[in-house]
Amino acid sequence: MNMNTVELFKNIMINFGAEWVLWILVILFTIVVAISLERWFYFQRRSGNTQIMASVLENYLRGKTSNLQWPKGGRAFSARIVEAGLAMVDYGPEAVTQAMQSRAALEHELLERRLIILGTIGNNAPFVGLFGTVIGVVHAFVELGQAAAAGQQQTSTVMIGIAEALVSTAIGLFVAIPAVALYNYFQRRMQSMESSADVLSRLLLTHIALGKKLPASGYDTAQNTNKEKSNNKEAVESP
Repeated sequence: MNMNTVELFKNIMINFGAEWVLWILVILFTIVVAISLERWFYFQRRSGNTQIMASVLENYLRGKTSNLQWPKGGRAFSARIVEAGLAMVDYGPEAVTQAMQSRAALEHELLERRLIILGTIGNNAPFVGLFGTVIGVVHAFVELGQAAAAGQQQTSTVMIGIAEALVSTAIGLFVAIPAVALYNYFQRRMQSMESSADVLSRLLLTHIALGKKLPASGYDTAQNTNKEKSNNKEAVESP
């Protein structure tokens, strides 16, 4: 890289300044807040108490209740997976297992949606802030050089410029730390929901392995079909 290229990049950084970097960080922070709120409400709708749901399923499988009445109307992550298995009971244990695994993969994809954006912002926001700091420091040293050439003493002004440049790094960390924390939080909740689904799935498979049949009223296949259509529609339409 020759000196002309270096001068070109230096002039670009000096002319544009570091303010635009701060605006990028503000936009990234807004994205973090928006995604976090949307995901939190979505996870709230899909979460469920494992003990309560296991009790509901056990009562149904033992014939204590004629209908499977899930909390939250069956919108929970675990409920959707078990319902996919119940719809395939007539086709044998292998079909039940495959149906639940397929539904789990789809529901996992819906839960994980947009979380990669949080992770990416969390990993890269500090570097964006550091870039703004570099621009500010370059600008401060250019001013120092110009002052020295003119025989002036502006050390205090340069120090103020460097201090202002470091603000960009601080804001980058301010954006990154919540993004990483929220990403880890949602990952942990997703693992918890998948563990809950695994518990309920094993209850159903154990019931089938013991050769026990579903209650005389059976599982409402038509109702499940309607729910499946609704779930698939959500998966397609959800951005």
